[in-house]
Amino acid sequence: MPEVYLALKTGAIDGQENPLSILNAAKFYEVTEQVALTSHMVQPVFFDIAKPVWDKLSPDQQKAVLDAAAAQSRQCQRRRSARRREDGRRSASRAAGLAVDAIDLTPVPRAWPTRSTASPT
Repeated sequence: MPEVYLALKTGAIDGQENPLSILNAAKFYEVTEQVALTSHMVQPVFFDIAKPVWDKLSPDQQKAVLDAAAAQSRQCQRRRSARRREDGRRSASRAAGLAVDAIDLTPVPRAWPTRSTASPT
C-alpha cells in the first residue's frame, strides 16, 4: 500500500479501490479528497426451499440444511457488525476532511436477468 499512497500523493494515480478499513489503515485520507461508495460488492443471501422438497429430505439431511443455515446466519450477523464498524469508518473519513459520497444506484440497470431467458437446447 505504500506505493498507492505515494502515487496518490504525487498525482501519478487519481483513485484507488479499497474498503474504508483499508483507506483508514493506509491513511489514504491524507492524500485524497473524496470517497465514492458504490456498493458493488453487496451480496444479499437468503435460504429458500420448497416444502415438498423439504419433506423428501431425511432427518439427517434436514439437520444438515438447518445447520448450514444457522452457520450462514451467524456469518450475516458478523457482516452486520462489520457494517456498523464501516459506518464508523465513514464518519472517521468525513472527520478527516474527505467527502464521502454514496452513489445513487437507482438508475443502474441490473446486470443479470431476474429469470432465465436461455432457450432449452
